[in-house]
Amino acid sequence: MALFVGGVDGAYTPGSLGSSFRLPVPAARLAEAAAAGRPPPGAPLVLPLGAGVPLPARPGSSRGFPAVVRIHERVGGAMTTAGAAADDGDTLPATTTRWTSRLEAVELKGGIVAVGEYYAEIQLGGQTVRVQIDTGSTTLAVPMEECESCRKGDMRYSVSKSAGKVGRPVPCDGDVCTPNMCPSLSCGKCSPTKACCSKLNTDNCGFHLSFGDGSGASGELVIDNLTWGNNITFPVVFGGILKDSPDFERSTVDGILGLAWPKLACNPSCVEPTFDAMVRHLKIDNVFSMCITGTGGKLVLGGHDTTLAKGDPAWVPMVLRSPPSYYPFKVTGPLRIGDRDATELPQLRKGIVDSGTTLIVFSQHYWELFVEHMQKYYCDDLPSLCEKTTWFRPAHCVRISDEELDLLPTLRFPLENDFVIELTSREYMVDYPSKSSRCVGFMALDSMSGGIDWIAGNVVMEKYITIYDRTAKRIGFALSKGDCVSSAIADDDPNAAAGDATPTAAPDGTKPDAEQAATGSTPRAPIVSAAKCEEAGADGCAACASLRGCAWHYTRKTCGLRPGATGGDAGGLSVSLPYPSCAGASCWCSAAGFASSFWRVVGTAVGAVLASLVLVGAVIGGVVRRRRRLAAASAPAEDGDELREQARPFADSESF
Repeated sequence: MALFVGGVDGAYTPGSLGSSFRLPVPAARLAEAAAAGRPPPGAPLVLPLGAGVPLPARPGSSRGFPAVVRIHERVGGAMTTAGAAADDGDTLPATTTRWTSRLEAVELKGGIVAVGEYYAEIQLGGQTVRVQIDTGSTTLAVPMEECESCRKGDMRYSVSKSAGKVGRPVPCDGDVCTPNMCPSLSCGKCSPTKACCSKLNTDNCGFHLSFGDGSGASGELVIDNLTWGNNITFPVVFGGILKDSPDFERSTVDGILGLAWPKLACNPSCVEPTFDAMVRHLKIDNVFSMCITGTGGKLVLGGHDTTLAKGDPAWVPMVLRSPPSYYPFKVTGPLRIGDRDATELPQLRKGIVDSGTTLIVFSQHYWELFVEHMQKYYCDDLPSLCEKTTWFRPAHCVRISDEELDLLPTLRFPLENDFVIELTSREYMVDYPSKSSRCVGFMALDSMSGGIDWIAGNVVMEKYITIYDRTAKRIGFALSKGDCVSSAIADDDPNAAAGDATPTAAPDGTKPDAEQAATGSTPRAPIVSAAKCEEAGADGCAACASLRGCAWHYTRKTCGLRPGATGGDAGGLSVSLPYPSCAGASCWCSAAGFASSFWRVVGTAVGAVLASLVLVGAVIGGVVRRRRRLAAASAPAEDGDELREQARPFADSESF
């Protein structure tokens, strides 16, 4: 998959996420269907996911990454880091060395690359749009062509451009517009059946979507065909956005597609969710799974791809309300921090996995007690953890060595069926390569609703492939191999017809003669060879940037090994290369064509500014010297005739 990375102008080419493909139906599922006299289930569909930069987090929201962080670093002595001068003078007392900290605006483009916002391409009425994949909501909503407040330059849907003229608004007096759902504040008017009519067009059924962070969108419901993957088409009802808040979506994403339960699809009219419609029309299993990395991932609809995992998944039951909404699971014991059970912390009872949440989320009260525990037991090993103003806080980052990072404990969350979510310090301390820092991968909210104690966001989902078996009401966690971007065979592969396809797992976890892989901690993606980088370079900047260990050279338009990548997994791979080379999410591939010209213009402008400063300095210096000489020439006699006579020739020879 060639990962799309938006440039300065958000340039985008439809189809840049690569092709989708189908997986073979497991033999166990075929046998089960035959024994029950049912038709065989549909083949699972694998869709590539793009990784966009996360939204800047808003107060009270679990979504996004802090737009500003405080970076702590050690100064003085052998551990001094280059460029460590503090901007704000916030000097922290330390036991052995001096620490400083400063506020930094997060470089979301190419900065925080370990977490992100994951999106897929779909077509509605033949029109391509990009939608964030969100397991914490259910609605499909995209901007309409008529939307005036929507972000300029996004990809939009138009009823008039619908392929085959299938698309049409849902009338407010029609059967699809749910009766008795007309709250006065969000509706233009109420129909005779008390259905909610759109504020902007009262003839059509209204639609309103809002999130806890205050962002939202409104408009009207629309019916059209959705095409997902290779010729997978079925009708859906979705929200056509005619007005949204400025922070509803970022430049790499146009809309949202929720995969939670139908209860959350009432906005206010209750419509059939997209995935439910797909299960009904295409007869696939009621299962989907996600595998994500810092550069993209895969969404599998109807099963999961066993080649992406190290071994079989561990299954834990969903703890669902009636009717269900999210995908919660039970926590069975105290959080284990290092080799201790944190019994002084409140018992975590219920958590959820949410692809729309960026970090790990605790309540504010739980977070404060968690920090107290860390400082009680780990300050001897890592004194900087207990500075007067500790760096171990949300929206804070620190420059420490890998050896010091490894002194932080492993966290273990015990779930049912003896499964444990395990995160090392290298997994919950988010890598911030362009600042050579690690950022605290936690957020704290004042309150958590629905009995939820913590949220496992993208930080957790990078380590574990998550499988949502909605039929058996359970969640599977499988250790990821760390390479969700490239695996399996696309439909257009010439070898696919010969049966050389990727195996998939049935909802019960069985696999067709798949070799079991060893489990363990999630490795980082392997370093590629120089030949592999060169091969990727033939497909351009985006293909090169998607391979870890490769760097794209803007001016040469070539792809080669990144500095520090030769000879294995060197520690220098996290260094950002803004120009003339770039790597990973720091590449602005759409800017590659004019990058060299841009930097030449910048260089010329900087040179002109410097020359101007030198000229101004020379003029000011001449004026100052001239005034001093005049003052010396007019000095009183007692200052000395010799001094006066030395100064006079300059005073006599110049006029003002």
